[in-house]
Amino acid sequence: MSASVTTPLLRAARDAPLVRLGRVLRRYGVRATLQHALSLVAFYAARIRWWQTFVLTPQSADWAILEGRCPVKGRTLEAVDLRPYAQGPDALFTPRFLEAAISRGDRCFAFFDGDAVISYGWYATLPTRLPDLDPTLALYFDPAYVHMYNTFTRPQYRGQRLHAIGALTMLRSYVGRGWKGLICYVDGSNITSLRACGRVGFKQFGRIMLMRLGGRYLCSSSAGCAAYQLRVESAPPRPAP
Repeated sequence: MSASVTTPLLRAARDAPLVRLGRVLRRYGVRATLQHALSLVAFYAARIRWWQTFVLTPQSADWAILEGRCPVKGRTLEAVDLRPYAQGPDALFTPRFLEAAISRGDRCFAFFDGDAVISYGWYATLPTRLPDLDPTLALYFDPAYVHMYNTFTRPQYRGQRLHAIGALTMLRSYVGRGWKGLICYVDGSNITSLRACGRVGFKQFGRIMLMRLGGRYLCSSSAGCAAYQLRVESAPPRPAP
């Protein structure tokens, strides 16, 4: 997932498809490459997106990950604390994204190398708008869970399990305050993120399909999503200024 809140499939569409498929084949093998190729074909041919949905609970989490040494420092931040990172040509976040996160009371777990943010993940307890898909749509979910979204690690810091450490740290924090766990969705073409979720202990429970027809999206959730009230629908009205 990207720093500008761009979804993995949109980033995939910007890459040369054959080059990306070659990378997936070398790293993950034939089966993962076929899955990735089918996702891209669906996107290019019919503007269909497939999201796989996951839940992380204390029972499924691999807590042993937190016992290892973390090479960099991480901490929980309120959205308002990240305003300096939404300014200038090298901004990590757009001002619009950050203001929406502030309005919902979202929190961020970020890792730092000096003053530079090198990895982060966002956490929301209220319906989350999907501005890169359609600003009129939002992801709704069971309020007993927290939505983990917009996670990113700079390439030179990958392989240090920062995403896993951040997710487990926030899971422990939210469960300690009464929530049941974390939920998230991952684009079906994003093999790296799909496997990373599995290593942390996320369990897949369903799928969401989105198909663009004309100027709008048709959204459908699988039966497994019902247990978590997970669905994409029209976004709530924006608060008055």
